[in-house]
Amino acid sequence: MMKRVPFLIITFICLAITATAQTKQYGKIRVIEEEGIAELVAQTDESISGYRIQIFTGNANERQKAQNIKAHVESTFGINAYVDYESPLFKVRVGDFIDKLEATAMKHKLKQHYSNAYLVKTKRINL
Repeated sequence: MMKRVPFLIITFICLAITATAQTKQYGKIRVIEEEGIAELVAQTDESISGYRIQIFTGNANERQKAQNIKAHVESTFGINAYVDYESPLFKVRVGDFIDKLEATAMKHKLKQHYSNAYLVKTKRINL
């Protein structure tokens, strides 16, 4: 047993030296990106195409009416409404629908108040 004690002590000392030799080393990483990558990343957009329901179209003199309709729809139906100006008309469009079926269901509800409501395919809806 006594012969093993020095061997065990030497073994533990060697293990301790080996363990301290494996300290963390910090390095540097250098990323080289091609020109234009930062611009492409900045151009990403979280909007996608979908459907909205157009419920009003009025001329340039009917801006306030369009705003009033927007406010009424948002308070009554609890859904986002947008006033778009496409010269020379103001348009009130409602909702951000990905699914045509969902948009059609809302259109039927809106038709009770706005008889000329119809679906509009939109390139960019808000998520």
